[in-house]
Amino acid sequence: MPTTSIAKQWETCGAFHPRPRKRRRFMRPIPARSGQSAIDQLSFTQKVSMSHRDPFDVISSTVDLDDPVEHGDAQRFMVNALARVIECLPVTAQSSVLAAKRYLEGAATDSEALAVRVRLWETIRGRDMSDDPEVLRIRTTICALHGMDAEAPYDKLEYFLFFWERSGLSMVELAGAMFDTYGVVYHDG
Repeated sequence: MPTTSIAKQWETCGAFHPRPRKRRRFMRPIPARSGQSAIDQLSFTQKVSMSHRDPFDVISSTVDLDDPVEHGDAQRFMVNALARVIECLPVTAQSSVLAAKRYLEGAATDSEALAVRVRLWETIRGRDMSDDPEVLRIRTTICALHGMDAEAPYDKLEYFLFFWERSGLSMVELAGAMFDTYGVVYHDG
């Protein structure tokens, strides 16, 4: 699907409903045993099967994003991932990541998060359909400022990952955030 089509649908209707994804549950987060990291506990087959998957598929097959209990983790994942690459973001997005952290911790209100999103949209006005990495990184940050409600949790996470990858942000840092949040191993490749 062309980039502009996805971006256009996101911009015009606020949510894009791709074909329903098959939800598979093949791996739950692994608690670390003493003296052994969670990665060491994975079988060779699990490590190999995780290495060639799309990041969205890895997350959505690990957790049920239709379950409201999982929405908090999805929000934490996005904010954690952005915090790992904050120095790579435009200055306006950097301060917005801090606002997203406050929102996640309950120190900022919905209206404050909305005001930050509006400010970010204003920053890219007229360029919002661009494939410029700066614009895509701002759009990634906007995704993280949306609450993970029952409206479209799959869409929000999918767009976050789409903009992340298109903008050239570090897939290694994304994999680290995936492991920290969900306990799953992802290798870009």
